[in-house]
Amino acid sequence: MKIALLTSYPLDVRIGSGVVQTLLSYRQAFRESGHFCTIISPEIPGNLPQDLTAFRKDFNKKLRTKDFKNFDIIIGSDFDGYLLNTNTLPPYYAINGGILADIVRFESGESAKQLAMQAELEKRNVQKARRIFVPSQYTARMVHKYYAVSHGKISVVYPGIDFGLWNNLLDSQPVLIKKTPSVLCVAKQYPRKGIADLIKMTGLLLEDRIKIKVDIVGGGPGLKENRNISKSLGLDIYITFHGDIGDRVQIAGFFKNADIFCMPSYHETFGLVYLEALASGIPVVAYDAAAVSEVIPKDCGLLCRTGNLMELKRAVKSLIENKSERIKMGRIGRAYAAQLTWERSADKIVSIINEDLKE
Repeated sequence: MKIALLTSYPLDVRIGSGVVQTLLSYRQAFRESGHFCTIISPEIPGNLPQDLTAFRKDFNKKLRTKDFKNFDIIIGSDFDGYLLNTNTLPPYYAINGGILADIVRFESGESAKQLAMQAELEKRNVQKARRIFVPSQYTARMVHKYYAVSHGKISVVYPGIDFGLWNNLLDSQPVLIKKTPSVLCVAKQYPRKGIADLIKMTGLLLEDRIKIKVDIVGGGPGLKENRNISKSLGLDIYITFHGDIGDRVQIAGFFKNADIFCMPSYHETFGLVYLEALASGIPVVAYDAAAVSEVIPKDCGLLCRTGNLMELKRAVKSLIENKSERIKMGRIGRAYAAQLTWERSADKIVSIINEDLKE
C-alpha cells in the first residue's frame, strides 16, 4: 500500500511535537510493515514561523496542486487536508490526536480565537474523511460531540513507542549522582499542561520539608509566566527550566535520571510523554483528566483529582518516601509500555482501511 501522510507542521519537534512525533513514528512503522509511506510537509524554516497558523494555512493551499495519483490512500492530520477535493483523490482518511474544539476552553484572548478558527477547519477535514483514527476512547467521544461524526466512522487506535530505540537512547546516557530526588516534566508550556500546578506543588513539598529537584523540559507560550511563578515563590534553586530541546538523546538523559515523572495536565487525548516515562521505568503522577487514565494503568502511577494540589503533593511525597514502591511501579510500567508498539498501531490502521475498501 502506498500511503501519503499530511501535516502542515515542519518535521521539527520544536514546533508541533506531538503531531510530528506521531507521524514520524507511523511512517517508520508503515515502512517496516512493507508499505510505501511518505510525509508531505513543508520544509523546516531557518527561523520558526512568527504566525504558525498562517504558515499552516498557506501549506494547505499549496496542497491543492499536489499530484496524489501515485498513492493508494491519503491520511490527513488535524486540519491538514481540509481544502482537498476528496472526490477526485484516492481514499481520504484522517488521524486526529488533540481535538482543537475541546482545547479552546483552556485558552483565552487571541489564542482562543485562533484555536476556534482552526477547530472549524478541523471539523471540515474530519467530516469529509472516510474514517477518523483517534488515540483514545475519550478522543472518540469528543470527535462525535464537537464535530458530529458518527461513531461508526471513528476508530480508536492507541499510539505506541519504539521500545528498542528508546532503550538504546536510555542506555547511551550516563547515570548522574544526585543529592535529592528528581521530578521530571516534559511538556509544551500551554496553560492546560498544568506546569503552574507542578511549581506550586513543589512549594507545598518544601513546606513539609521535602526537598526535590524539578526539571521542566519544553518551551511554549507559558514559559515566561511559569518562570515568574517559580521566582515569586522562591523556588528557583529547586526548579530548572530547560526550554525546548530538540535532541531526543538529551531528552532520554532526563528520563534516565528522573525518579518520578509529573505532568499534571488538565487535558490529554493520550499523552505520548507518559508512555515514554513508563518505558523509562519511572512512575507517573498526574491528574485523572481526559484520557490520562487510558494511558497510565493504576499499578504504574498515581492519578489525582484534577486541580487538587494537596492530592498531587501527597502522591509525589509518597513515592519520594517509598523507593521500593517507585521501583515496583517502574518495573510494571516498563513491561506495559513494551507491549504498545507503533507496528501494532500501524497494522491495525491498515487492517481497518483494507476492510473499509472492501465495502
